[in-house]
Amino acid sequence: MDNPAAAAQRLLLGSGLGLLLVSGLSLQRGMLSIDQLSLGWLIPLTAATCIGIGLTMGEGKAGLLSGLFPDENQDELVERVQEQAELEEKEANIGGAWAQLEVDLLSTEVGEEE
Repeated sequence: MDNPAAAAQRLLLGSGLGLLLVSGLSLQRGMLSIDQLSLGWLIPLTAATCIGIGLTMGEGKAGLLSGLFPDENQDELVERVQEQAELEEKEANIGGAWAQLEVDLLSTEVGEEE
């Protein structure tokens, strides 16, 4: 299984090249005019954007979307998720210990008042 960054890179490059092909065919058939600025120029602009972002997402690079699509393999992903789960469990235990300490303190105070 590929890492998310590689899959996103292939998707962006493929989409960009497909849109670039559509732009070329539109220019060839006269549906997109060089002389006139129209809404159709969003297609080659989107193609260039997809290709540009896809090229910045190479291996080991910190691209624009590196926060959304991490560049890690399956083992690194499992390790990171386990570390996060352990950290959350540890935080929950600490919160439970504080709650128990507070309960003990309040019960001691109530016992002294009686």
